[in-house]
Parts: sequence; C-alpha cells; structure tokens
Amino acid sequence: MSAVFRVAIHCLSSDQSLALHLVYLQRLLRPPSPNDFVSSWLVYAFQVYTGHKSILPWFCFPGLYQSRVSSVPVLKHLGKILLRLPKLVPSSGWSARWFLDLPLCSVLSTVPSVRPPRDPSSLDPRFLVSDVSFWQPDLGIVDGVTSHLAWSSRVLRPVFLALNRDRGPVSLVFPPVMDSKIVLSQADYFTMPRSDGATSWMPDCTHWTVSNSSRSAARVARLSLGALRRYWHPAKGTITSRMGPPLKLPAHLLLSPASWRLFWSLEMPAKAFTPWWRLLHNRVPHRSWCHKIMPTKVLSPACALCGFSSEDLYHFVVGCHVKSFFWQDVVSLLSLQELLPSASSIWLALTTFCSGSDLLVIDEDVLIALGAAYSTLWKYHWRCVIDEEPWIASAAINMVRQDHGTLFSSLPLASV
Repeated sequence: MSAVFRVAIHCLSSDQSLALHLVYLQRLLRPPSPNDFVSSWLVYAFQVYTGHKSILPWFCFPGLYQSRVSSVPVLKHLGKILLRLPKLVPSSGWSARWFLDLPLCSVLSTVPSVRPPRDPSSLDPRFLVSDVSFWQPDLGIVDGVTSHLAWSSRVLRPVFLALNRDRGPVSLVFPPVMDSKIVLSQADYFTMPRSDGATSWMPDCTHWTVSNSSRSAARVARLSLGALRRYWHPAKGTITSRMGPPLKLPAHLLLSPASWRLFWSLEMPAKAFTPWWRLLHNRVPHRSWCHKIMPTKVLSPACALCGFSSEDLYHFVVGCHVKSFFWQDVVSLLSLQELLPSASSIWLALTTFCSGSDLLVIDEDVLIALGAAYSTLWKYHWRCVIDEEPWIASAAINMVRQDHGTLFSSLPLASV
C-alpha cells in the first residue's frame, strides 16, 4: 500500500498512553463525588508527597512539583499532561480565597523602579500567599495588611512589607487579577467586594481551554482524547490549518447553511459524497500535506502523477495537467464548455457551487454531474498512486462513462 495512502488513513500518536490519563485530571476539575474514590486518593497522595493541602498550585505550576510526585506513577503521568497543556492562569471569576493556595515564587513580580528585598523567584515553593495574608471568613476577604506572628520570620516579613501599600513604596506585586481581590491597604479593608469560600478541590476552570483551530477552542474539562492528541501533534499547525489552494475564495471555502442543504439534497451516487465532502472541508491527503506530516515516509511534495509541480489541494483537483485534460474531456462529454471554460471555473463550481462569471448558483444537474465525475477522478487517482501506474486519459474518461453513463444520460444537459 502507498505510503501516502497509509498516512492519509492513519495518524498514529506516541502519546496515546499518556492521553488516557486525561480523564483523571478532568474528574479533579469537577465537584467531589462520594462515588469517586480515585480522585480522593489522588488529592490525598498529592498532599502527602508535596505537603500542600490544595491541588490548585499543581494545576497552575506543575513544573514546581514534578520532582516531588515522580515517585507515584499516576501522579507523574498527570504531571506530564499538565506540563503539556496550556498554562492554567488565575481567573477574575475566582474567589479571592483560592489565591491563598498559590506559591509566592510563581505569582510575585518586582516593580522596575523599586529594588525588592529579595528576588521572589528564589523563594521556596512551600511559601504560599497564605503565608503573607489570611482569609477573613466574616468579611469574605483576603487580608494582606494585618500583621501576624508567623510573619516575623526573616524570609516572610520583608515580603509582607514589600506588598503592603501603607508601609512605603511597593516593591513586590501580585498579578492584576489577584491584586484587585486582595486587601493590601487599610483603605480597601471594608470596601473590597466579598468573596465566597472554597468548597471543592478546584475553582471554576471553564476559561482553561485548548485550541482546536484558529477559530475554536475546547475546554480542558471536556476535552476529548482525539483533540488532545491533535494538540500534541508535532505538526499541529498543519493539521488544524485550512490547506487552501492558490486561489483566493471568501471565508476559506466555508459554505453557507443553504449551500450545505443544497449539497446534501443532490441526487447523485452515495459514493460521490465522501470525496466531495473531504474537498469542501480541505481534508484531502495531497502530497504537500502528507510531506509536512510524515516527511520520512512521503519524501517529496511533488505530484506522483506529473512529477513536476508540488501537489497542493488545487493541484490535486484541477491543477495537474493530467487532471486538467480529464476535466476538459468531462466538460466536453457534458457539453458544458460555455459554463465551465477553464480549470479555475471548475474549481469554483466544486468549491462554491457557483459559476465563475456571475457567481450565481449552478443548476443541480450540473452539480450532480461534477460530483459524480470528481468521485471517479478520486478513485482513479488513488488507483494510479497506490499501484504506481501512469495516468491514462482515455482510461480515465472511459471509467467516467462506465461509472456514470446511466446517470449522465438521465440528465438533460448530457450528450452521452
């Protein structure tokens, strides 16, 4: 079987076993359930091996804890997944209570014009925001101005003072989303909006998403294994991009709902829908795409039929000179020379269902004939590529007659 065909059918991922652990992370993003003993055990194991009560720091800064959890295989796997997912950043929708669980070394930054008492990144990860502030449940605020006996330590007290706005120039700051919810001056003590307490393992993480394409994203909490593997694929940019031809079309070949209804209503052979559907979704395995995905198996993007040009989507359908001759024969067979005088007009008809001159929707009989002819082109293309046979123009048009002669003869436009 041709390497191109194998690449087109199979896109195997070496990350399968790792991706299978995603479900455990997704369960931790949900409220605790009495029937989910695995999640409870994972939380307990993380607490034992890291000394942290909350798992939120692990999700936000997995690199800090990977060495501590690596002795537990399942935690090690989950840590690897977290490292390869997009960074979970604090949300403005979180209660201020959640910020207490975050490590100071990862959330503090310096003020350029003021020298800090120490580099915040040098702080031990065991020091949390809760070590320089505390939760006031009656007021629903995180108090960062009231002194505490524990803050007399040589390490934490300078940090506490550097954050306090009432004690001179501020030299350390939290990210804006945290700074707006933590009381750092007496003036904010009774004006800070009230926050709710924490009642689950994790705050709401619906803003944590993985990009599916340039236009869509999926929530990590509902991410499928297939979407995760595509996100990890080394050629993700190629896979998720629309591989358009060198012909500019509005909205990158996206069809309107009315056009899709027209497409599915066409009374053409069932086998003609799949190749055309793949074309409309830019999911045809031409050699340029396969070469980017698997360059060790598909050594060149050059067309396997003509051997001269790089085979992109346009070349696959109408651009190759052997395909151009094929379409000339089909157009002549159907007496459509006036409507479809060139390769670009045929391309436009196949991808927009419109004519090139006035952009009016083409008659259904013409679309049925084009879709049927394209299904034969698809079949003969792969026969030539897989069996390494030359493209023979007479054989191609004879196959069209054999496959669709009866259909064409029933259409009012045919001269068969």
